Amino acid sequence: MRIRIPNKLSLTTENLACIGLFLFLTKSVVKTFMYYVLRTPAQINSWVAIVLMYLPILLILSSVQKQRVFRRFVLVWFIVFMICMVTYLVHPEYGDWLFHNKEFNIWHAIFRPDQALYLFLFISLIDDPKKIFKTLKWAGFVLIVYNVYKLFYAEFIRGYWVATGVRRGFKGEYNLGYGYDVLFLFVLFTVLGKKESKWYYCLSGIALICILMAGSRGPLLGVALILVIQLWDRLRKRRIAEKRTLAVLFAAVFGVIIVNLPTIMMGLGFLLQRLGFSSRTVLLLMSGNYNAESGRGTIYSIALELIKTGGPFGHGIYGDRFVISQKTSLWIGYCHNIALEILVDFGYLVGGIILLVMIYRIIRVLKAPDSEWRSLYLIFLIASSQLILSGSLWYIASFWATMALNFRWREKTGVRSVVRGKVPIGNLQSFCRFKCEMVSNNERKAETGV
Repeated sequence: MRIRIPNKLSLTTENLACIGLFLFLTKSVVKTFMYYVLRTPAQINSWVAIVLMYLPILLILSSVQKQRVFRRFVLVWFIVFMICMVTYLVHPEYGDWLFHNKEFNIWHAIFRPDQALYLFLFISLIDDPKKIFKTLKWAGFVLIVYNVYKLFYAEFIRGYWVATGVRRGFKGEYNLGYGYDVLFLFVLFTVLGKKESKWYYCLSGIALICILMAGSRGPLLGVALILVIQLWDRLRKRRIAEKRTLAVLFAAVFGVIIVNLPTIMMGLGFLLQRLGFSSRTVLLLMSGNYNAESGRGTIYSIALELIKTGGPFGHGIYGDRFVISQKTSLWIGYCHNIALEILVDFGYLVGGIILLVMIYRIIRVLKAPDSEWRSLYLIFLIASSQLILSGSLWYIASFWATMALNFRWREKTGVRSVVRGKVPIGNLQSFCRFKCEMVSNNERKAETGV
């Protein structure tokens, strides 16, 4: 479908969806520009950014081709909404957290149109994975410049970081959210370096420097994961004999690293300091105390108790926050681990099923042939690795993008590729398409004798 816009400019619904995705990903740049250059209030800036990102989406609402995507998103939105409402009916004591908490009330943190949940819609609207890649690439260019400027301003002009969100106004030597924001860019440019051009590795190097200088320890887990996955992709392309040799070599090297990890971390810290890096992460590496207590041990202990008392269906959304904020001084209250959060919220039965499905899908992706869809899935999957150590699944956009890509990938390719002469094992759409092609081929052979 093409939509005619004045001045003889023609845009496809696909391109409009890409514009919407670009504006969603770069909304922080738009809000910062308006706040510091146009001097407009922060609340107004947020809603202006929302209007801009949804204008292209409103133009494609009439597209018949996209109706299924909109219906799916409405269903996902409604399911999340009903989870919140049913939780409140069962646990009215959560009311303050669900509806009145300044930072985490569901209307602001989950359902406001610029929050994480809505990336599911923006990703789902684009059918061509190459166009998603192109959109991510251009957004990445804007965001790397923006984040380098943030680092330069905080480190060399202001001299400290000012936290936003839940710790608004707090002054510190690093920024928790900043490191995870830049992790997405590191993963994106690392994948682009493998797929398109080696020069993207320069941009991933810049992103890594930003993480080391101003991020927390957590993003380094994502850095390690993308390197391991790229090594896995190279390994599985080798012949069987080479695979075995390299696997043994990799296991040996990995074992040596694990045994000597404290010494290696200290050496890395001193090297980074000599290269001019000075940050909390570097100092922790130098001290050999990289796993310094940050309150997570206490949170995890409480979460495990909540899983035991939550039964098969759990404590409901925000059940972890209600209890953890009361039992500790950590008023943020969420589990800081996606597995614990799912088990606390949904119980050991429902939550366990959700986790098993997630793990199954991740394994299938890792074993699947290389493709544009697989690469996109891995980018957002690794970016959401922060959920292993921090954050909440309700607030992390990359988690919802991963879910959307899972649906789109299955729709476009089926669970397995169609193999000639065999009945495909995939979704119903793939099976019907296969059968129609077989009938057409048989009719053509009957008519032509070929």
